[in-house]
Amino acid sequence: MSWIVRARGEVDHAITFALLCLTGIRVAWSIAYGAIFMVITASAPTSNVLGAINGLGQTSASVARAIGPALATSLFAVSKEHNLLGGNAVFVVLIVLAGGLRWLASQLPDEVQDRDE
Repeated sequence: MSWIVRARGEVDHAITFALLCLTGIRVAWSIAYGAIFMVITASAPTSNVLGAINGLGQTSASVARAIGPALATSLFAVSKEHNLLGGNAVFVVLIVLAGGLRWLASQLPDEVQDRDE
């Protein structure tokens, strides 16, 4: 949105549209949290290890939520300080990371296997 304001020189309908798109992305992001934990639960091969799988999933999600903001803030500061890609290198790094993780998620099987009860 800051690019749009700098290019246009004022806040107008383009900023409103960008803000609505950002709100939609945030809603989709919130829905993704539930989907992640459904995939984690479905990945347990047997009911005996379901608790361990859920614990590992919760732990890794908590670590990502703890490290993610600090990493993004640090990347933003470095890209602004060294003027990498006009100070926007953080966005390129995060988009590439998101694309790689999206590809990795696409490698999950489409069908959920039956668990040995």
